[in-house]
Amino acid sequence: MKKQKYLKWLNITGLIAILILVIIMASLQDYLVILLSVAFLILFIFFIINMIYYFNVGFINEQKINKIIPDIENQIEKNFKYGYLIYDENERIIFINNYLSLVGFNHFVGKKIIDLKLDEGKLKSEFLFNNKNYETIKLTQKKIILFRDISEISAYRQQIDSNWITVFYIDKYYDQKILEDELKRISIDIKINTFLREWISKNKGIFKIEGSNDKNVLLISKWKYLRDDILSEKLLNDLIKLIKEENQKNVSISIGVSYGNFELNKLSDRAKKSLELSKTRGGNQITVFHNDNHLENIGEKSSNITEQNIRKLTIFAEYLNDNLNKYFNFIIISHDNADIDAVVSAIGIARYINNFSVKAEILIYNFDNSASKLFMNLSDNLKKLFIDPRELKNKLNNKTAILIVDVSNTYLIKEWGDIKSKVSNENIFLIDHHTINEKSIDLVGKNSYVDISASSASEIIANIFNINSNLINSLTKEEADLLISGIYTDSKNLTRNVGPTTCDVLSYLTHSGGEIDKAVDISRNDLEYINLLIELFNSVQKPITTNILLGVIPQEQLLDDIIVSKLADELMNYNNIDASFVFARIDNNKYKLSARSNQNINVQKICESLGGGGHHNIAAVTFDFKIDQYDKILNKIKNIIKKNERKIDNISK
Repeated sequence: MKKQKYLKWLNITGLIAILILVIIMASLQDYLVILLSVAFLILFIFFIINMIYYFNVGFINEQKINKIIPDIENQIEKNFKYGYLIYDENERIIFINNYLSLVGFNHFVGKKIIDLKLDEGKLKSEFLFNNKNYETIKLTQKKIILFRDISEISAYRQQIDSNWITVFYIDKYYDQKILEDELKRISIDIKINTFLREWISKNKGIFKIEGSNDKNVLLISKWKYLRDDILSEKLLNDLIKLIKEENQKNVSISIGVSYGNFELNKLSDRAKKSLELSKTRGGNQITVFHNDNHLENIGEKSSNITEQNIRKLTIFAEYLNDNLNKYFNFIIISHDNADIDAVVSAIGIARYINNFSVKAEILIYNFDNSASKLFMNLSDNLKKLFIDPRELKNKLNNKTAILIVDVSNTYLIKEWGDIKSKVSNENIFLIDHHTINEKSIDLVGKNSYVDISASSASEIIANIFNINSNLINSLTKEEADLLISGIYTDSKNLTRNVGPTTCDVLSYLTHSGGEIDKAVDISRNDLEYINLLIELFNSVQKPITTNILLGVIPQEQLLDDIIVSKLADELMNYNNIDASFVFARIDNNKYKLSARSNQNINVQKICESLGGGGHHNIAAVTFDFKIDQYDKILNKIKNIIKKNERKIDNISK
């Protein structure tokens, strides 16, 4: 307003000056002066017109502005229910807009963002305040958090979800001491089952006992009746209280829940998968398989071992992040005859590096059958990450870093000789879930992360995304699906090496759009495989020792690498078997010994003595020899296996 006032008086002063000048010039009665006077007079008239237009049309009264802007803002906030706050570098809230003020956020000014209790680590989340549900988006660079009222949307969504059928499996775990006290176990069973029967009856559902010894319980009802008790942990806490009243510390409850717009058989399968995930987490747990395919874990926190691994992974990820810009290019490699986990984890870490504007390429010489099919179905965007192996030598220099995934035994890396001759150890990174052997000890250090408790390399890679708050939402649906497939196949359908972190990672991947059901298709048996199973079982006439089986596929039959592994899994289905081995030809002069075991025999040590490696209960060896050495190698395998019969103490060696 002051600026307008100054302009007004400046124009008036100018007009008066021109008018006085015209009068003086006209009084002189000179021809030229008269012409100049006319010119100045025209200029005077122009200024008059300009002032009239300028002050009546050009300016808007400031009082009108002060009135209009709040009206506009109020209309926007009223119709779109959008608010925002601004915070400083110390994450202290310094401003909230009118909308947030109206809905009760005033008292947060001056407090820290942490006081809002938003979902930390996520840029986008949902937030409940004063019985209203808000979607929040954190713009970290601008230090702004947006709030959108989605209460009506959430209510509509819950109304739909609440009417869907829910399948609910419960598994009771008893330690050996209680199992030996049959009367005590039965007493606890009756009390738990009575409680559950009354609870589900109150919630208009069905109660059914499945399995031997009344161990498993199946409940069916609508989600709207069960939701609050499950998500608030009320049901779990009531069951824990019941167990404590019996003074039983060594009894735990695992629960798997699934609901949604699915057929009952599909809901049942999903609930069983959830139950298995709850059991692997240990303690009293509930895993909910939501209708939108994301997993939610409810119950006791993860173990100290898991927390320790997360800390180690965080340190490794930070070190990797800090060193990415030192290199012009990352080349990601894995083992020869790469399986799904190798391919998928390579894709995952390449996409992670790309997010830092650093080039990453994948070099894999050959794929096994399942990985080949997976590669053929990749989007063009992901296929572009893979390079021709013939390009490797031209790309190796002091600005190239090598990142190895899903293998630590360098004997299994085809191109290792070329790499080792041109790349120093400080430029080599390693991410793996297999035990490091003495041949690869040089790779261990700040450049490496190895977690033998992880189900797969894919689990580790997905967790690197999960713990990085800036990249937590960067995975595409395709990438999330692929990482789930890597976890699913390498954990043998979520039955091996599945722990609390696996559950958390799967929950994160389903939140990112991934679907667990898609991974199941990869492991389905076809007719050819069934015929191969029959042939394998016929080849096993008797155990090689009292507790170990060795299946030998005829030399003339060429098998895919992953099929040999699956056959070793199948042999473990024999009764009273502690370990299984399958020996088969996988290429012209290349053979594979695949090994599996329970906790009684360490097949890793057996395979390492033959030049291979792996975990204590899953390992393999690849041989390269001419046909005249076949009998000699096979006899060597049999002799080493026989030496390890019933060697329980091998596990700790």
